[in-house]
Amino acid sequence: MKTEKKSGEFPNSPAIMNKSAAKIQQNHLKVNGIAEVLVDESKNTLWFWKVAKKSKTDENEEEQVTACEIDHLGYINFLHFYGYRRWDVDDDYTFLQVRNKRIRAVPLTEIQDFVIQYINDFFANQPKNYTIGVSKKMVLSKIYQSPQTYFSKSKLSLIGSEEFEFNSDSEDAAFFYYQNGFVEVNKAGIFLKDYKSLSGYIWENQILDRIFNPKANEEGNFKKFVQNIAGKKETRFESIRTILGYGMHHYYNYKRKAINFTDSTIGVTDEGRSGKSLLGMALSKIRNTVTIGGKNFDTTNRKKYMSLNLDTQIVFLNDIKKRFNLESLYNDITDGIEILKHFKDPYTIHAKMIISSNEPFVVDSGSKKDRIIEFEFSDHYHQGYGPDDEFGQWFFGSDWSVNDWDSFDMFMLNCSHEFLLNGIIYPEELNLSARKLLNETNQEFLDFMDECINGENSIIHYGVEFVVKDLFNKFIAEYPDYSQLKVGTFTKYLRTFANHKKIEMSERRTNGIAFRTYHI
Repeated sequence: MKTEKKSGEFPNSPAIMNKSAAKIQQNHLKVNGIAEVLVDESKNTLWFWKVAKKSKTDENEEEQVTACEIDHLGYINFLHFYGYRRWDVDDDYTFLQVRNKRIRAVPLTEIQDFVIQYINDFFANQPKNYTIGVSKKMVLSKIYQSPQTYFSKSKLSLIGSEEFEFNSDSEDAAFFYYQNGFVEVNKAGIFLKDYKSLSGYIWENQILDRIFNPKANEEGNFKKFVQNIAGKKETRFESIRTILGYGMHHYYNYKRKAINFTDSTIGVTDEGRSGKSLLGMALSKIRNTVTIGGKNFDTTNRKKYMSLNLDTQIVFLNDIKKRFNLESLYNDITDGIEILKHFKDPYTIHAKMIISSNEPFVVDSGSKKDRIIEFEFSDHYHQGYGPDDEFGQWFFGSDWSVNDWDSFDMFMLNCSHEFLLNGIIYPEELNLSARKLLNETNQEFLDFMDECINGENSIIHYGVEFVVKDLFNKFIAEYPDYSQLKVGTFTKYLRTFANHKKIEMSERRTNGIAFRTYHI
């Protein structure tokens, strides 16, 4: 659902801006306290050129302007007047436009287009006697003659930098921005407020292209979808709500964790299609999100995050490859993400990291557990049966009505509210431990251990010591395809088995012989 932005937020036409200049120029004659902008108050215009030469054909004629020149200080002040700023980021800088506490990044080419369009509009909308005798052709000729003089990065850096205090989430509150106001979510509830009460600046593209309805309720197809992926279990539904709330919380002064959306089905994990990508898309509809294809994500590439921007709030690594090394993301999760773009110095941002995978991570240490939240999607959706089959509509597309968007927004903001109230509620497992155990060993080993412990002729008894090498030889005898397996790997399997089965295991070695004992 699209709505037009109110005029005046970021007007693109200089002709429109000139109409409002008279209302504000009294407060903008001084720029950075350096000099006055060239303003003709009687004509409500701004310009940055002046007469360079006049001449006349005979003594009885008035002098005519035959050449102009650009006032470089006036030019810089002119750009500043229309909201352009330099923003220093680490050892580099970029350019912004600021209007009504809304900020957006702008490329140099946009500033160039703005100046040229301004000149065209100025001369098209002003009577000839307002132009101090200078023609449009004279001004444009100056610009076209030497564009690097006016639009180089070093030239525009003279606009000057400015410190911006952004309106950002706090430990106890989250903010969401709509066309009709901003919403503050805190422990007390959800509140729609006027932008006039906004304390700091925001990025323009944080403003969602829809109206927030404070009277809406969360009941709708999207809520049913989330209940379905939670396996229709209330405790798991409450868990995923707080996890979504954490993912939307643009605050970082606590122990940060990545979120992994993974499947729960054992044995067909490559199938996918359980709704993980759709939930990632849902987050992108309420927070600035960059989605990166996980199959081709190279953790060793310094430019792996070059698609991120200063205003990115969520990084969604979608469908990562098997055996992905979570440790390669530790610094990105906890310390911030370094962005390196072509021909620019690197800079760091903070964003929540969300991952989707067909298999769970190998979490074999406390440091890994501190950096990951794993939520298993039920098998309610699968290949051949998706939410569109169940609900008869494509989420977030033209099929969605105003009511669908209203209930979606209220559901997501309620998730934010529940996270602020309760923190992260960790989910009850479906098959997570079993899938991790299978991924870290193999099915033949698990079948072998089940027979050794639970079979009619069991040879492993709780509290009774066994020799690792003897057990290893028995496994190889029963499964000769594993003849290349090493004793050390088999021993690691024994530890992994005990860990996932929550069995205490004691170890000892005497005269080079390794012994193990499983304890309940």
